[in-house]
Amino acid sequence: MPDRELQWRAPASGELVVRDEGQRLVDLRIMPWGIVAATIDGPEAFDRGAFDDIDPTRVTIEAGRHGGPLVGRGVSLTNREDAQYMTARIAPTPAGDELLTLAREGVYQDASVAFYPVAGGHRRRGGATVHSRADLRRVAILERGSYPQAAVLAVRSNDMEDSNVPTLLETPTPDPTPDPTPEPTPPDELSFRNEVRAELGAIRLLAGRQLAAGADDPYAQLRSFADFGMACRAAYVDPAVAALMTRALVDEITGDNPGVVPPGWLSSVAGILPPRQPAVTAFGGRNGLPDAGMDVNWPYYDGDINALVAVQAAQKTALNSVKISFKKGTTPIATYGFAHDVAYQLILRSDPSYIASANRVLVAAFAAREDAQFIAAIVALDQAGSFVTLDALTATADAVRAALFQASLLVEGATGAPASFGLAATNVFAHLGGLTGLVPAPYGTANVTGTADAASLRINVSGLPIYHDARLPANAFLVSNQEAASYLGVGPFFATAEDVERLGRNEAIWGMGAGTIILPKGICWLAATAPTVLTGRKAKDQDAD
Repeated sequence: MPDRELQWRAPASGELVVRDEGQRLVDLRIMPWGIVAATIDGPEAFDRGAFDDIDPTRVTIEAGRHGGPLVGRGVSLTNREDAQYMTARIAPTPAGDELLTLAREGVYQDASVAFYPVAGGHRRRGGATVHSRADLRRVAILERGSYPQAAVLAVRSNDMEDSNVPTLLETPTPDPTPDPTPEPTPPDELSFRNEVRAELGAIRLLAGRQLAAGADDPYAQLRSFADFGMACRAAYVDPAVAALMTRALVDEITGDNPGVVPPGWLSSVAGILPPRQPAVTAFGGRNGLPDAGMDVNWPYYDGDINALVAVQAAQKTALNSVKISFKKGTTPIATYGFAHDVAYQLILRSDPSYIASANRVLVAAFAAREDAQFIAAIVALDQAGSFVTLDALTATADAVRAALFQASLLVEGATGAPASFGLAATNVFAHLGGLTGLVPAPYGTANVTGTADAASLRINVSGLPIYHDARLPANAFLVSNQEAASYLGVGPFFATAEDVERLGRNEAIWGMGAGTIILPKGICWLAATAPTVLTGRKAKDQDAD
């Protein structure tokens, strides 16, 4: 049964005198007479002599609070004109040492009692319950009680007023051959049955009437039938503590208070990937579109420069003369974007901001669309590019290095500069990263011409960086430089329009761009077989590639 403790608070001016603690004696004023205190059961007070005939050695001392560790017991009780006084001895335990230290430092200044109300020993006076008799069982030494003038008076040595006070907590010298602990005497069955019948009768009595708040009855102190059931359970286990009055605190937990414990949310939205454009970045990044028009045009020359300048056959003979023609390259400008209608309520009441979070997603999506459009333009012109035979998923490291050198030479022949990067689909990139002999083994010392770093997803073979682009079709592998192609684009732009009738706002992201393959032969494909369109070309054309 939870104890309903009567806790008494000392005044702030309560004197604490600390002397030698060698005897571990504490003087307490535990209850002033006739002073009314407010308690959870209403105003209460004690008559002088309420604790007469109490054996002080049966009163235990608690540290810090009621229900705290037991640290000692009473030595003497003194009924004086103003209050009940007590001297207690504190045991040499860690909790007892801590209590003495806190009392000496002025942290513990108050005393609080726990008692049994004796039947017929309390009455009403001026609205207050006055206890004329009480069975004192425990005294707590604590920081703050609830009754004025109940205080710790001194922590002192053996120079007490009563020099004959017994040293109750000193450890006795054990007998050489102690008697065995006797077996507990079984309870008398008839007495036990009588106690149970008495408790059941009390339950019937309580169930058949409404408790009166001011009833002069010990059951009137119980607030509910559940409280009474707990009292009966305590009596069944130990009838000696059935009537102990204490004050139990109610547990308050978050689950009982959903109205003041809101859900916890992180302030950042997860899963929004940063904008990435591997192909666009490899070819030099985004460049601007022309100022006008919906297509991009550029001139280029793809004639054989080796056929232009020739040796004069003889003096006064005609020099070599062939036509030099500049061709026109063109590609349309595409427009792409996204729009949605967002309710004002969502705009105003979202946290983090819906608009800001959605725009981050759309910027990443716009970058992905540009990269995908550029790759589509490259793949569409694979038949016009160069070609080197290589099955990257089965080739040896030596074969990969040889193919890259050959491809770089073809890129140089088409653009005037060697290859500056490679671009690989996911399955090709993963295979190259673990190819034995192409990159060094972990903690190895082999002299190889490649590196691979899973932490940054970087591969380098013979000085040529290989980039990964998941948007490339499976098995695709190419090398090129920034002279061969470029992505031209503007945006992204944001557009908004109020939808007043529907209390919303139209939000859009859009932009324009074009993937320009300026010198197609500057893009060299490495594959087991030639690109689909290239398979129909003449062998001498592929040899020339």
